[in-house]
Amino acid sequence: MASSSDMLSALRRYEDPEADLFEEFAERRLGPGGAFALLAGPLAERRPLAWAICPTIGPEQGNLRRLEALVARRLAGSGFEVARIRPDVHPLHGEISLPTRLAELEDAVDLLRGRGAGRVGLVGTLFGGTVAALAAERLEVAALALVEPAVRGRQYARELLRREAVADLMADEEGDAEGPKRELAATGRVTIRGLQLTTEAFEALGAVDLTSELRSFAGRSLLVGVSPSGEPGPGLRKLRDRLAELGGDVTVAGLADPLYAPLGEYYYRDAGLLRLDTRLELDGKIADAVAGWALDPAAASASA
Repeated sequence: MASSSDMLSALRRYEDPEADLFEEFAERRLGPGGAFALLAGPLAERRPLAWAICPTIGPEQGNLRRLEALVARRLAGSGFEVARIRPDVHPLHGEISLPTRLAELEDAVDLLRGRGAGRVGLVGTLFGGTVAALAAERLEVAALALVEPAVRGRQYARELLRREAVADLMADEEGDAEGPKRELAATGRVTIRGLQLTTEAFEALGAVDLTSELRSFAGRSLLVGVSPSGEPGPGLRKLRDRLAELGGDVTVAGLADPLYAPLGEYYYRDAGLLRLDTRLELDGKIADAVAGWALDPAAASASA
């Protein structure tokens, strides 16, 4: 009969010999909120470069978990070890906090280095990409893969309030389009789909501008833009120019998608009696773009 420790170990780790990869929960928790670290990697020899995937900071993080899992598994299947950050959703830690996310990412990088990674790269989508870029120089990482990062934090912070107001209006015909903004100004905090946003956090987000805060990163970087036309937006082009100005090797990959819902938002839509997943194909394309570039940057550059 299996012991309780064996049973717990089996729940903590999963191995897929056919795909030559494993997934497991690390025993170490990350950051001041005790976020979980989910490790993935090859069962056989691993590459010297490892990757940490940073989640975004707002309520959209739940809708991006599948994408992050796909990216982790594609990278693991290509021989890289990967750490995903899963924030603790306990109400005591349910705040939108840039310092907390930066601390979690620092711990994730330290975890990978402690497991023997010679170099580390960072991956992030939306404000997760912004956090990764902000941390790149301080953590001395080798590479960045950013999917539609928020180049200007002020625009992202305002969008958080706007989408909360839209959700209120849809739930109540007498909702107030300026309600979340007024509540934040009056009380110093507002609830954004279950997460607390304080005035201090709002101002910290609004102060972020990657084009000015990136000062020395000269590693490899992949910028993935998603739009109906496949053309990268102006913010991504500005970030590309800044990274190139610093001496980095920058690849921009544009992916075309009709975007029935904005990236990071709830992606199912009703079609009669069915609910259609409008994001699965795009998630696969993004994961393939990141893993392909991680394996062969030259080929990715030529393709892009």
